[in-house]
Amino acid sequence: MSTPAQRPVAVIGAGSIGLAFALVFARAGRAVRLYDVDRERLRAVPEALGARLADLAAFDLLDEAPAEIARRITATAELAASVRDAGYVQELSLIHI
Repeated sequence: MSTPAQRPVAVIGAGSIGLAFALVFARAGRAVRLYDVDRERLRAVPEALGARLADLAAFDLLDEAPAEIARRITATAELAASVRDAGYVQELSLIHI
């Protein structure tokens, strides 16, 4: 049986902050499942992720190739699949008050 630290991280919400959290976990070596209900936002993830990783690389802030980090992040519109067997769930969805 795996420990929570060995299991994937689920990030709920693929906006700017959700993407930032996904990058933090992926840079730490964790597999990340990035969920959002908005499919248009999910389609924008690869480009946004690439841009952020390029910025980090330009300032020599990465310990490995950007592609290796990006490979750990999977975007999905399936909530159940994103949290299944997750060792940690970080929720960052839009809240209206």
